[in-house]
Amino acid sequence: MVLSSAPDTHVSLLLIEGGLTVIALALPFALPRLANGLFARIERAFAKLARRRGLSVIAVGVAALLLRLAILPFCPIPLPFIPDDFSFLLAANTFALGRLTNPTPAMWVHFESIHISMQPTYMSMYFPSVGLVLAASKVLLGNPWFGIVISCALMCAAICWMLQAWLPANWALLGGILAILRLALFSYWVNTFSAGGAIAALGGALVLGALPRLTRTPKMRYGLLLAVGIALLVTSRPYEGFLLCVPVAIWLGHWLLRGQNRPAPMTLVRMSALPLAVLIAAGSWLGYYDYRTFGKATTLPYSVNRATYAVAPYYVWQQARPEPVYRHPVLRNFYNQNELDAYKKIHKLSGFLPQTLAKLTRTFEFYAGFALLPPLFMMRRVFRDRRIRFLLWCVLLPQAW
Repeated sequence: MVLSSAPDTHVSLLLIEGGLTVIALALPFALPRLANGLFARIERAFAKLARRRGLSVIAVGVAALLLRLAILPFCPIPLPFIPDDFSFLLAANTFALGRLTNPTPAMWVHFESIHISMQPTYMSMYFPSVGLVLAASKVLLGNPWFGIVISCALMCAAICWMLQAWLPANWALLGGILAILRLALFSYWVNTFSAGGAIAALGGALVLGALPRLTRTPKMRYGLLLAVGIALLVTSRPYEGFLLCVPVAIWLGHWLLRGQNRPAPMTLVRMSALPLAVLIAAGSWLGYYDYRTFGKATTLPYSVNRATYAVAPYYVWQQARPEPVYRHPVLRNFYNQNELDAYKKIHKLSGFLPQTLAKLTRTFEFYAGFALLPPLFMMRRVFRDRRIRFLLWCVLLPQAW
């Protein structure tokens, strides 16, 4: 397998972000009158937009889409360069041809690749939602990458809509704008063909945005959006989605048992019919996909490929597997050296702390970076804010596992 080289922009983007952050912090001190007037005008303009909630959501989504397209001369359409990209593009090409999977090539041992299953069929090892989005974009727009951009734009809009249910409108709009700046312009979610994060984030935002609306004003559309969000999680990141849905299910159960404005039983049945149909349809389709691709409806993606090639498990509490027979050095290097070395390090006291700190650093760089470092000093007030305490639990539970 030949991988295209990608420009190393990580350090340069961090330097640019750090420099702009320093300028933004220094401006109020160097030119207080100018900065005060400028920031006040910007705040009034955004406050006016934030009061129009529907328009705010649309504006965030459109801005994310147009801004990413506007910087194409400086940050062009990416080329696939990591194994995940080629795996997802295989799924996209397969779906675009109207197939769920491909037959195993006659000389498949010569075509083995990372994150691609060869038996029982030839297909990406991942869950199908990203491949479906890429396929739709390839068929309708001519390039699968545009599906990535649209997914990120919808994610940013959904984040703004979700925050409107928990926070004042001004803060919700700010959250949508921060999502654009952090995720929809320069992150790997939009600059590779591996958009699983954006699709899962879209599903999570729909779930967390529909939940309080449904319990405050029980309407079928909120239940339907909740079901669509769960379906996106199931077909993209089911493990993380399950951990997110646990506190959501507890909230809904408490509301159904003791909620003051819960609907009558027959009304609840009518309201639940269409959302349940969406969930059943999504689960049934995924089961059929697994059956056609991996041989059984209960055999989930990942499992066949990992059982065939992987030595190190995904989770730290699992035991390493015996080394399989590798027919290509690149496969052995990836699975038996790169992955297994990291697994061994985290199981040693001397390696556990450095590995954990490295994960925290990568998480900080991705979600906060230099630009959002100053607001982190207000985290104490965030944990004391009852309005978003439930959201904190939803964030911390998957991280803890």
